[in-house]
Amino acid sequence: MTVTLERPMSPACDSTLASDIRHLIDSLDEKIYNIERDYQEIFCCEVILIDDRSHHWQLEIHDSGEIELLHQKYLSNGELQDISFTPITVITQFIIALTESRQ
Repeated sequence: MTVTLERPMSPACDSTLASDIRHLIDSLDEKIYNIERDYQEIFCCEVILIDDRSHHWQLEIHDSGEIELLHQKYLSNGELQDISFTPITVITQFIIALTESRQ
């Protein structure tokens, strides 16, 4: 299931990296991933939540062009445990972060 809110993309960040990441997210299998998008005006960033019921990622695409990824996993009690918070500077970092947890 994908939920898209009224203003899901950063109006200021149209970098190739951000576009490539958005394209990859758009092509994820919605039977595996739950994807939610929002634009946080107070933080000037687009937030994309990706969840596969065992791992959770929060991608932040800031208007400044900075892209960050928070990766968490679900514990047996249902709580989320932080794994990493990484600035994304190349597309392969994003791909590895999503695929390494599925192996």
